[in-house]
Amino acid sequence: MLEFQLALDEQAVDDAVYIFDKVHVLLDEKAREEVRNYLKIDFYENQGYRLINSSQTLAYGLRIKKGSAY
Repeated sequence: MLEFQLALDEQAVDDAVYIFDKVHVLLDEKAREEVRNYLKIDFYENQGYRLINSSQTLAYGLRIKKGSAY
């Protein structure tokens, strides 16, 4: 089981980068396996961010953290 988080961070060597309207999403190999070809990021003001792939909710209640580069 993976733990997903949202963070402002720099790209690691094994990260893949996906760009959506100027937002860069970095996923390592294990996260890419879980996400496959679909990732939805939803925000609910009272619940935080939610990550969803094509078949399930991967994480919910997320807040954006500062990564090691910040």
